[in-house]
Amino acid sequence: MGVISSFIAFASIIYLPNLSYLAFYAFEVAYLTFTAYAIVKHRLMDIKVVISRTAAWVLATALLMGIYFGGVWLYLSYVSREIGAWFLTGNAIYGIMVGEMFHRIRLFFQTSSDKLFLRGKYDYYKELSEASSRVVARLSVPEILKVLYDTFYNVVEIGNPRIYLPENFGEVGGKTERYVYYDRETSRPRKDVEGIEEGGELVKELKEKRKVRFGVKEMEAAVVVPCFTEEKLTAIMVLGPKLTEEGYTDEDLRLLGILGSQAAVALDHTRYIEEYRETQEKLYRSEKLASIGKLAGAIGHDLRNPLGVIKNSVFFLNLKLGEGGADEKVKKHIGIIEKEVETSTRIIEDILSFARVKMPELKAEDIGSLLKDSLYRIPVPEDIKVIKEIAEDLPPAMIDRGQIDQVFSNLILNAYQAMADGGTLKIKAKVNPTIVGKDRELEISFEDTGMGIPPEVLPKIFEPLFTTKVKGTGLGLSICHSIIEGHKGRLEVESTVGKGTTFRVRLPG
Repeated sequence: MGVISSFIAFASIIYLPNLSYLAFYAFEVAYLTFTAYAIVKHRLMDIKVVISRTAAWVLATALLMGIYFGGVWLYLSYVSREIGAWFLTGNAIYGIMVGEMFHRIRLFFQTSSDKLFLRGKYDYYKELSEASSRVVARLSVPEILKVLYDTFYNVVEIGNPRIYLPENFGEVGGKTERYVYYDRETSRPRKDVEGIEEGGELVKELKEKRKVRFGVKEMEAAVVVPCFTEEKLTAIMVLGPKLTEEGYTDEDLRLLGILGSQAAVALDHTRYIEEYRETQEKLYRSEKLASIGKLAGAIGHDLRNPLGVIKNSVFFLNLKLGEGGADEKVKKHIGIIEKEVETSTRIIEDILSFARVKMPELKAEDIGSLLKDSLYRIPVPEDIKVIKEIAEDLPPAMIDRGQIDQVFSNLILNAYQAMADGGTLKIKAKVNPTIVGKDRELEISFEDTGMGIPPEVLPKIFEPLFTTKVKGTGLGLSICHSIIEGHKGRLEVESTVGKGTTFRVRLPG
């Protein structure tokens, strides 16, 4: 195309001056108009790159023409002055060689020219290309995001770059309903930043055209780069204007497109790894729960009988001591026995509850009403304030009322216990944004301002028999987790030491 356009331009320069004055200048105006349109439409304003490419083209042309004219001079001087079959054959062979070699020679001169005159630009493109190679070698989401964000901030120098991944990224069998922003510092989804809806106009356009979208004002984006693996939109890169106030060139977009494709491949591999890991963890957990459940059931029944005997004996002793005016010290110790028997009974009930977690009997229930009932039954400590934010338009949920009540009560009680010095418990219930026609999701969150959970403890809190409480059994949250899983939902936790903890129950609507 470059050779053809150059030929047309060269022919125009030779031929057009022979036209009339009016025709010549009318052509010039049209030529400048189309050129200006091409510059604006195709972002050809980087004059340094234009000069570099033009110089490379001129040098490549001059070299090949020099070789040709030199060969012609040698032939005419030392072989024959007649233009015969040998001369024409040589021209044809050289023409084929030029067709094969011109592009490579031009690239050689262009690379050399870039290194000499556009040293900073050359290094920039080189670093951007190397980032594509680095991102493929990463095997975790945080590592991939780090490479991408470092490239956007330090190499391309983009203002406010954002990377969006599917909300259900890494979940087995999940459906993508929206893309959420992943934070640079934490490599985790930011719930306070609006997501990109799967059924929205932007995603539809990206999937239909499969190319960069320019100027999305509502997102303050200069360009939006889709990242595809085959037919699947794996990620969306939303990039603001460059800090240098330069526009995005064709070479920028080409390299960003390659980077996006490589990132999509890496993320897709990571997703399979995450799904495999989640499947293995669920399998391990289910086997562990089954084993502990059998053991707990057997032990619970064996301990319940002797505890019943002790409890009846304490009751009998209290009756006798009340008649004879027993020593206060004896009464005190019997009181201790009675209290510990109650504690042991509660532990055994927890063990049996854990062993008896059964499939839920689903019925349409009002979540808002159930939350209010759970709160009503548990006395609120005087130094704790409870704030309820329950949406009025909550749809009925298909749940086992008794089991979900057990979950809510446990989470409320845990929140109270975490705020020994007082604080605030905020309970929210809402419907998450979804696509019309897709399954709805109810989110119920319990946010306290207590002591928080240390990061090293957080991954273990749903494990059976794990507890940080002095008198805890380590079964409460494990039972809650099993109940929510039985409802095809999710129980999530976020915590910051010294600030508080948030438990989120996600249930299908």
